[in-house]
Amino acid sequence: MHQHKILIGISLATLLCCIGCGGSTKENTAASSAQEPEAAPQVYDFTPVDINPLSDVSSTFLTPRMSTNMLPGTMGHLDNYLTDGKLRMVARGGRRPSKSLRVKGYYQDQGTMIVQVDVSQLALAIEDTFGRDQKIALRDAEGWSYSPFGYWLREGVEVEIGLDRRNYFRTLRELPPLPSSGENQLILLFRPTIDAHITGMTVGDTVVGTANYWASERK
Repeated sequence: MHQHKILIGISLATLLCCIGCGGSTKENTAASSAQEPEAAPQVYDFTPVDINPLSDVSSTFLTPRMSTNMLPGTMGHLDNYLTDGKLRMVARGGRRPSKSLRVKGYYQDQGTMIVQVDVSQLALAIEDTFGRDQKIALRDAEGWSYSPFGYWLREGVEVEIGLDRRNYFRTLRELPPLPSSGENQLILLFRPTIDAHITGMTVGDTVVGTANYWASERK
């Protein structure tokens, strides 16, 4: 009889202890799942510009005239088109390379079109407003974004070309310093899906350029 009482006492004590522990665990779980409220996204004061006249759906570049046998080892090429790498050279006229050796432009992957956007006039305003750690991208009507895969930079009489189809140039920091003089020129290279309806360019979540054209072959 006394043994039953003791067992009942122990059982009640154990039950009360478990109830107490259970309440504590629930309370701690609720506390641990609480999160700090998310900070409101930063709003930048930037008036978008029309980039239609600054855009060119083309795989060719302005200068310099190049032949494949004068390309440095740091720049790859395929079928007389530049693929990946980096080069810097003097952009001067000269004898036109033979057709078999002439570099025709940037290599265009199947199913894509190369779009060039001249950001020379936007460069300083973009950097002053956003800094250099924001992502820059071309946007289409379907909501897809395209990071630059390359750039063409003219500084005085020299031209620098950088191409990286694997890693892209996703932020401003990965691009060369933006032009600080009207004599310099920076063109960003994108490769959207062929026939994509291009609607603008963004830096971070902010629209910096508006557009209305298709990434299509010239008629």
